[in-house]
Amino acid sequence: TVDVTANSSATSLQLSLENKKLVRTREEFAMNFADLLKGKTDVIGYAFAINGEINSADIYVSNHLFTKLWPKMLNATVTEAISLADKEKAESEPTAGDITSFISKAEKGKARERQTVAKSKVVTRQTENEVVYEAKDKAGVVVHRSFVKLN
Repeated sequence: TVDVTANSSATSLQLSLENKKLVRTREEFAMNFADLLKGKTDVIGYAFAINGEINSADIYVSNHLFTKLWPKMLNATVTEAISLADKEKAESEPTAGDITSFISKAEKGKARERQTVAKSKVVTRQTENEVVYEAKDKAGVVVHRSFVKLN
């Protein structure tokens, strides 16, 4: 457990995220994944589990976009994993089949589409336990899909 409460404000998310102990712990944890994409040009997304439970998955339109966003996504993923480190762990790790099933279930939700800026759209599909957000550009191409486990 990393205590990230800031002396100047116990409720400030920004100050908590900038906490030196958290930053150091996050950097150490992220080092385990530093070379994960090295030499790989076909990776367009990732899924992760915390304590053996599927948390979420993100899929991008291209390796270029995924690679560009990977450091920020890894940082957020590691921060979340650290925040849940004291929670009970599952008896086993999810398999590739479990991830595929998670994504398939999320895609079965009823689609709700809304217009955003510059003619882009967001499509949301939600089931009882999963939600997927699809970001589409003005040509209707899905540029990002974010799958989130709700329970």
